[in-house]
Amino acid sequence: MVFKKEEGKRLLAVSREALARLFYLSYSFRMSGDKKYVQRAELELNAICNFESWNPSHFLDVGEMCMAVAIAYDWLYDQLSESTKQKVRTAIVEKAFKPSYNQQQAWFLNAHSNWNSVCNAGLVFGALAILDEEKEASIGIIERSLQSNLLPLKTFAPDGNYPEGPGYWNYGTSFQVLLSAALESALGSDNDLSKAPGFMQSAYYMLFSQGPSGIYYNYYDCGTAVAPSPIMFWFAEKLKEPALIYNEMSLIKKGRYTKEGADEDRILPATLIFARSINLSEPPIPDQKVYSGQGITPVAIVRTSWKDDQGKYLGIKGGSAADGHAHMDQGSFVYDEAGLRWAMDFGMQSYITLESKGVDLWNMKQNSPRWDIFRYNNLNHNTISINNQRHNVKGKATLVKTLEKGKELGAVIDLTPALNLNNELRSATRKAVIINEDYLQVEDIIEAGSDNTDMRWNMVTPATATIVNAHTIRLMQKGKTMQVSFKSNTPLSWL
Repeated sequence: MVFKKEEGKRLLAVSREALARLFYLSYSFRMSGDKKYVQRAELELNAICNFESWNPSHFLDVGEMCMAVAIAYDWLYDQLSESTKQKVRTAIVEKAFKPSYNQQQAWFLNAHSNWNSVCNAGLVFGALAILDEEKEASIGIIERSLQSNLLPLKTFAPDGNYPEGPGYWNYGTSFQVLLSAALESALGSDNDLSKAPGFMQSAYYMLFSQGPSGIYYNYYDCGTAVAPSPIMFWFAEKLKEPALIYNEMSLIKKGRYTKEGADEDRILPATLIFARSINLSEPPIPDQKVYSGQGITPVAIVRTSWKDDQGKYLGIKGGSAADGHAHMDQGSFVYDEAGLRWAMDFGMQSYITLESKGVDLWNMKQNSPRWDIFRYNNLNHNTISINNQRHNVKGKATLVKTLEKGKELGAVIDLTPALNLNNELRSATRKAVIINEDYLQVEDIIEAGSDNTDMRWNMVTPATATIVNAHTIRLMQKGKTMQVSFKSNTPLSWL
């Protein structure tokens, strides 16, 4: 049974466990008709509804908890006791709806981030579930959400790349799709939410976000581990593009869709719903080699082959350190070859470990202690640093050119605004391309001002590095070898 246990300021782990249990139990009953699933779900529902609150000070907890009880209430309605149904309705109104009108707790209503998608989706699920009995309150929630939810949809424009990276795409967009699917199922329309510019195209961004090494292009607060994404089946069906589930079918074959205990697996029953009209026998292999997107966090991704462990993979990004979940990684890149990641990103660090030490983690200002964190500052990303100082938080690196044809596949990023903390540079550009689908070339052109300027060039790698000579490093991992050669018209020294 789910018990209330907070971690720091969060109840989120409990809410996610509740969603997993009630979604699985409800689906199992609907498929089997076995009353044991109803009996267990009713125990869980009563325990959750007896909580004093669903922790509205961290409203994600409320959003996921409300979705959990709404699914069970709706799918098991005819089997639940009247007392349980009344308790659920009261809990949704008192523990979800009412706190959402507290401006201090419900700041997500004006947010452009995943918080908006998750919290509004949970509230709308609750409103749709109890619409008949709590009509006025439910209509108010739905109408407000339809307006509020336009904000995070703007972040997908114009090309679909998600500003917070693939991990948060999987989180926020999953709930965004669940919101649209619920509205379409219950009311016949999602009020055109899914028609927002770039939203449907974001499925292609996610398709490219996994490299042949089997891990994400994990910029910003994103881990490396690839998680199932049931909503890719929804996109594939809507767009009539079965190649979009290429990565998902690979995960299914590897047993990842039947692994127990992972947070992100709580919505797995949605896979069977969204995939019901798709032929899963042999989805086509994607034929696109380059994806690029402008917007808040511009990215360009190259994948020369879609066969496992084959081809080269390059990801490079722009953006600003002032954005949500951002790092000082403007201009950074990752690179896969021979099924291994050679140029890597450390990715996220547990928020709880930092917050428990009193780190002002969500302060994005230039002198914030956030940028003292090893994984977050520019000195530990695959980018350039000037005079050993931080990137300019307010400076946005832009994607100025994408190379999609010919011998060069990649992009050019203007790093000048990000590197120019004190106007040390006249210009700074980075061109990262895969040449003839054979090797990676990174070309940095830096024009300094009148003062002498020190430039630091970083590449983080999981490989063992050996300095061969003044211009060559050898990398070795898992029996594979790669050579990194440097050419420069200024003197080089190794750190």
